[in-house]
Amino acid sequence: MRAALALHHGAGLKHNELRFVDESDIEWRDGFFVVRVTEKHTVKSRMPNRVIAVDSAYAQWLRELLVEARGETLAHASSGSATYDPLKVIRREIEVPEALPSFDPRRLRNTWLVNMLNRRVPLRAVLTAAGLQTLDLPLLLPALHDDDDHLSLSAMADVTLEASPGEASVSCVGSM
Repeated sequence: MRAALALHHGAGLKHNELRFVDESDIEWRDGFFVVRVTEKHTVKSRMPNRVIAVDSAYAQWLRELLVEARGETLAHASSGSATYDPLKVIRREIEVPEALPSFDPRRLRNTWLVNMLNRRVPLRAVLTAAGLQTLDLPLLLPALHDDDDHLSLSAMADVTLEASPGEASVSCVGSM
């Protein structure tokens, strides 16, 4: 379960990619973990190779998974089984009330996508990390938030707001 949350929700990996992630695919870089997704992960998902930063909220779990892995994949290490299928085990271990939707790694991946967009990660970087060419915005739009209408409007006008203590100034970025 920890591997699924850390790598589906924390890095946006697909189910078939998670199954093959091992210690050699995780690297500590510049104060955070990254996961390298290569051909060994994408053979079934047919996604491109990519490097993805793992959400720092999962750093401690990832450290623990790396210690527990001992040469196995991170998902196997957390299950203790040699015939591990993360999705099947997770579904067996979780009792979901009937009123709630069932566990689905795609939902965790979509939540990761929304989180990246809400953090204002550049769209091209999000698409590259997700291994996507396009994005189904109508699916994600209800979950996206924009808390600063003033900043959004100034960006649309191509105006940079520069505020110094006690006063506000505006500079136009675009030129005619």
